[in-house]
Parts: sequence; structure tokens; C-alpha cells
Amino acid sequence: MPHLKLTRIAASLMGLAWICATVRAADYSGSYEDARRSVVVKHEGADYVGQIRIGEQSYPLTAREEGDHLTGAYVVSDKPYTFTATQAAGGLVVITNGQTYELHRPALNPLAAGAPAAAPGAPGGAAGVQAGDALAKYTVLNKTDVGQTLVLELPAVRSTQAALRVAFPDLARYFGARPTILGAYEDAQEHSMAFVSFAAKLQGQDMKGFVTTRLRDEGAVLFIVFARADVTRAQWAQLTDHPPAPLELSEPDRIKAAMAQVPLKVYAFPNHTGSIGLAEGWTTRSAGEANALILGPGDQKIRLAFGETYYTPESPLVRQNQQLGGRAQVLPVAPYSTDPATALANFIRINSANSQRAGGPAFIPERVINVTPVEARKPGFRGAQVTYDVTVKDRAGSKPYRALIQFEISPLNGGNWNMYVFLQLIAPRQTFRHDLPIMMAQAFSLNEDAAAIQAKSRTEIAAANKRAEELRAANQKIAEAHYAQNRSVAAASARQSQAWRDAEVNDTLKHRSATDFIEGLRGIRTVEDTKTGEKQSVDLGSVHQFVDGLNEKDPGRYREIPLRDEVYPLAGHENERDYLAR
Repeated sequence: MPHLKLTRIAASLMGLAWICATVRAADYSGSYEDARRSVVVKHEGADYVGQIRIGEQSYPLTAREEGDHLTGAYVVSDKPYTFTATQAAGGLVVITNGQTYELHRPALNPLAAGAPAAAPGAPGGAAGVQAGDALAKYTVLNKTDVGQTLVLELPAVRSTQAALRVAFPDLARYFGARPTILGAYEDAQEHSMAFVSFAAKLQGQDMKGFVTTRLRDEGAVLFIVFARADVTRAQWAQLTDHPPAPLELSEPDRIKAAMAQVPLKVYAFPNHTGSIGLAEGWTTRSAGEANALILGPGDQKIRLAFGETYYTPESPLVRQNQQLGGRAQVLPVAPYSTDPATALANFIRINSANSQRAGGPAFIPERVINVTPVEARKPGFRGAQVTYDVTVKDRAGSKPYRALIQFEISPLNGGNWNMYVFLQLIAPRQTFRHDLPIMMAQAFSLNEDAAAIQAKSRTEIAAANKRAEELRAANQKIAEAHYAQNRSVAAASARQSQAWRDAEVNDTLKHRSATDFIEGLRGIRTVEDTKTGEKQSVDLGSVHQFVDGLNEKDPGRYREIPLRDEVYPLAGHENERDYLAR
């Protein structure tokens, strides 16, 4: 027991050491400017993102802390430029491309029209504005007159240390000074949970609180609870009696709220079938809403409104096509299934085969995460929305992706079936949760011109029917030529086979006739018990009376077997069928 206590104390002290180091890290979040340019930096997970703006042009940046400075890069016309940034005199000194720029925080006039109000309970003036902004990204789960309970999801964070690096700089800005760490704990085995208690002051009022973070399959969730130091037990319980849990946050509500925050720029399809909204950094060259492809800045893809007709391996057209050898057409062949997950796996595999045939990558289905049935638009069809993992493998290596797809599958019709995909959203597995609301906001912004689409559809359907008929006619001609070439060979083979069968029958009849003579000379015939299979020889002159007498007690049980049927059975003869079956 003493050893166990020492172990726990050591683990707590180790946790406190790195947590204290964490909360001392600088916070670079904020806006900076000079006469010609402005820079906005904000936390994203354990790192920073933002933009550099010069006039009307904006350039995205990413950065991370290294010692006492930031190091990162920004992109201009697809070309990256590196930079370092150091805090100095409340501003930021940026060095890039051999040049040094001194930027300062913009002055805020709290009395100016439209200026943000100070956060409740935070210091007034410019500092109050900054304090209020410090916790704006958190969701308020509980708020009373004496304190608050906040939550923040961090999809890109993979350690409790990185999560706390997000929380404590925000608290420092909110309170106007860094909180005092009172205690800290991290679970020593899995390192998936950490807890830090702190004290602070807010407008001269003593405050107390704690920060706790827990790692999940994807990222981390961060909780902050703080209140006045003189809070009563009942008031504290009001903030903590119902501790927030990650599962209490509705995922659909999170996605909807995030979708509403995505700014979109309208893109009109060149073929006048409608328009779609594009998020910043996303592009498309699609001519229309059918089979539209939208590409994201982080290897994301959105595909809309596409479909295919597949043929089962047993379909007549596939079997006919297989007989053509080198002249066969390439058909999309996939087994049929009414199960959405199975149908999706078949869809992925055939697309992978087609891609590899054309020199592209392979698509390897890994696992189905969720299947949600949805109402199909066409009678008799089955609809589903499926979230799944897939790995894309090419010469450069393998990349893990996650995707959401909504589709319908038709009933089986004469050996073929249809799959129509309404949307397919694909992103790298590690960023999918963050990317999903952005992708859905764009997909759901699709605005279709129904009249233009119907006219276009009629034209495409007519063209597709014409191509299908031409393919069928071409296959039929090839097949007829193939069959005509082989018909005479098949007929000659059939005549030869019949001649051989006739000769065999004639020989058998001759042998059977000779065997009857031999049986007469032997003077005996075999009698069989059909239930036990037991046999015995009986005098030929009395064998009929012998079998009839036995069958009087048990009708049909005993039978006689002529020697000709034992030695030379005749095809189709009842004795041949009965005897050889045993």
C-alpha cells in the first residue's frame, strides 16, 4: 500500500510539472497590423491558423510554437513562404523572405459605434473586449450569477497537454492575468485524462475553478468550470452536479450549427442547370449539377448526382459477353444486394478495378461506421446514408480517408441494377469530423433549375438509350458470327456422339442376349432383400414362386435380378436404375 501511494503521488507531481510548463506558454492569438498589412492568428488545436491580408488579398497561414516564437508558412499563388513571429511590446515582429515587419494590435475605442461590448464580469475597456473574445469559441453549458461551465471540442488534438495549451492562454486573456495552478493530475496509465485546479481574480474578485480534458477516438474534449471563490456548496453543485459529457452534445446539432457559420460564394454552373455555394479555398470546374466534383484545399472531395447501371455476374448479357473472348465489351459487373453496406462494398470494388485498369489508384474498403436508412425517391428503391472508411493506395503509398455517401439502389431487373448517388463527401480520416460541416454546407446549398435539368435529362436519356441499343446490336452481330462459325462443328460433334451411343447400345443388347443363355445354363438367379441389401441365389425354375411367397408377408420388399441386369445393365431399364443406385 505505501508503494502504491508513492506511485500515485509521483504521477501527480509529474503531471503537475508538465502542466505548469504548459500554462506558461505564450498565446499569439489576436489581430496585428501596420500601415499596409494585417495578420490574424488564432488557435486551432495545439497549433495556430490565420491569414495575412494586404489590401483586398488574403493569404492563409499555419504556424506552431517553437521555444519563444512562432514558426510557420503562408501561401501566395500556391507557393509557400516561411516566417517566424515573436511577441514584443504587445505586438508581433514577423520575419519573412529576408524582411522584418513590426505589427501592433489595433487600438479599440469602446465608445465607438459598433464596438464589441465587454464580456459580463470581465474588466471594461479594450482589455474587456479582448477578455470577452477569449472564451467566445466555447459553448456555454451552464451559467449562473456566480460562474460558468464551458466546453470546447478539439478534433485535431491528440494529447491532454496540447488540450491544456489551448485552455490556459484563453483563461489568461479572460481574467487579465495567468491563473495560479493549485493542483494537477493526469492518469498515469493511458494519459487520456487530465485535471487542473486553479485560482484567479476577476475585477478584484477571487475566483476558483478547474480545467479537465479527456481524449476520444477523434481529438479531445475540453471542459472549464469557474466561479467566485466564496461560492456556496449549493451554488457550486449547480455548476457541477450534471457534469457535461461528450455524448450529451448532439452531433447533428453540432454539424448544423457549424454549417450555418460557413461563408459560401455562389458558383453558377456553365450549362445553366443551377448553382452551388463554394467555401473559401474550394474549387470546381463542373459544368452542371450532374456528376459535379468539388475539391477542397486539404484533399477533400464532394461528388454530387451520379449513377451507374451494373450487371450481375449471372446476367445473360454478361454470359454472352464472356463467350466473345478478346472481342468482349468491358461491362460494369457487380453482384446485387439489397443490403446497403454490401451494395456499397460492391460499388467501391468495381470503381477500384476500373480505376486500376486506367492506371489510377486502388480503393480498399476498410469498415462501415454507420448505416442510416433513408426514404428513397423512387418506388421500389432502397435508400441509405453510410459513413465508412476507405484507403486509397497508389505508387506513392496509402492514404486513409473517411466518407459519407447517400444513395439509392434499384430492384434487380433482368440481370442488371442501378445505383444513384446523391452525394459523396470524402476527406482525410484525421480531418473528416472538422471538414464534414463545411462539405455539407456546400452540398446542401445546391440550387437546381428544374426545367433546365429536365430538358438536359431527356437529351441524356435518349443518348444513353441509343448507346445501349448500339452496344446490344454490336454484341449481337459478333455473337451471331461466332455461333455461325461453330455451328457446323457442333453439329458434326453431335452426330459422332450419337453414333457412338448407338454402337454402345447395340453391343449391350448382344451381350445381354448371350447372358440370358448363360443364366439358363447356370440354373440360378439372384434374389435381393431391398431393405437390408442381403442377396441369395435361388433355383431358376422356382424363383418366381419364391419371391412371390416372400412378398406376401412384406409386399415389394424382395425382388429378383436377372443376370443380364447385373452384368450388362441397359440405360433407362428399371432394373438398371434400381440396382445401380444401391
